[in-house]
Amino acid sequence: MAQKNVKEILTMLLVLVMMVASGCSNSSSEPDNGNSDNQISSQSENNSGRGQDNKEMPDSDSKAQGGNSQESGKILVAYFSHSGNTKKIAEEIQSKTGGELFEIRTVKEYSSDYNTVLDEAKAELNEKARPELSGKVDNIEQYQTVIIGYPIWWGKEPMIIRTFLESYNLKGKKIVPFCTSGGSGISGSMKGVKAAAKGAKVVKGKDLTDLSSKSVAKWAKKKTK
Repeated sequence: MAQKNVKEILTMLLVLVMMVASGCSNSSSEPDNGNSDNQISSQSENNSGRGQDNKEMPDSDSKAQGGNSQESGKILVAYFSHSGNTKKIAEEIQSKTGGELFEIRTVKEYSSDYNTVLDEAKAELNEKARPELSGKVDNIEQYQTVIIGYPIWWGKEPMIIRTFLESYNLKGKKIVPFCTSGGSGISGSMKGVKAAAKGAKVVKGKDLTDLSSKSVAKWAKKKTK
């Protein structure tokens, strides 16, 4: 009888030990698997989040750069006009580009007589004169592109154009010349404009005398991109 009780007790103990061992085995494996799944999911979300951040950051930077570009990319349309032809084209360019218009004027006005003004222009060219400006552009630094227009006198730009360009720090700016001409074209003025606009990028100019308003607008938009 005692032996039987001992066997039953041993059997019960053995069963208990097996149950405890089984419970321990299950409790040790399930959390590990669970943690692995959570870790993979967490890494996926974190990686996804980082991916979104990486995509968003350039967009934010682009917007900031775009804003700065718009601010520093303002356009100035400056012109000197004696007969009014250059003024008319400058106004067309301003209306199509949204730039700000500025008339270049001399303190001492030129004669209204055609032959006399030719003599005056010839004398200034020979003397390499720098006629005095009657006004100046405020905050020239805010303009990234300067479209500058003038008539062609004796195959060159009027000397007041050199005065204007030499009066400002144009380093890093884009200078876009245009002219009105009786046939000489703009090529003879490019050397003087480039020399006067020190540090600026002077692009190839164009004679806009005979262009239609549509063609003028197309040229202006292309040059200010």
